[in-house]
Amino acid sequence: GLSTFYGCTSLTSIIIPDSVTSIDDFAFGGCTSLTSIIVDENNKTYDSRNNCNAIIETKFNELIAGCMNTLIPNSVTSIDNSAFSGCSKITKVILPESVDSLEGSVFWGCENLEYVSMAGITNLEYASPYGGGRNNNFRNCFKLKTVIVSNALSSNVGQFGCGASDTGNKKILDFYYIFLYNNEELF
Repeated sequence: GLSTFYGCTSLTSIIIPDSVTSIDDFAFGGCTSLTSIIVDENNKTYDSRNNCNAIIETKFNELIAGCMNTLIPNSVTSIDNSAFSGCSKITKVILPESVDSLEGSVFWGCENLEYVSMAGITNLEYASPYGGGRNNNFRNCFKLKTVIVSNALSSNVGQFGCGASDTGNKKILDFYYIFLYNNEELF
């Protein structure tokens, strides 16, 4: 069900058998010690292609759960709600350009996240092309300093936990820099 293993800080690995056909949001959120995710190769609904250490919904190429050792494959097109929520040991994320959607709260609580490259993302407005809202993708990422984006990015401040009613997080903008990405290495 919803939040099945949420906050299991001693959980280090997950093996999803071929019989699993449904995984709810937040299922592995806050599992701060999680380093290995494997999906049985005979699973018809999910996969962990290229030993990526993530759960990917095969039909939609959507990453639904990741961990601190996840390498996001180029075939992934979106990242589901709370896929990395509470992964406090993540410091750097590089999304392949194939990823065009973050579905809300994706990196919420990744408190040590400092760097994100997301050149394929062009729209982080509230309404998702897949239905529903998608705010708070970087909420409580207090160390986030560098984000590489497309020069076509459209966003709202709610992505970074800085909404009008969120006074505790407003200080994050003082340390936040956005660099335009023009198909060049900046670092």
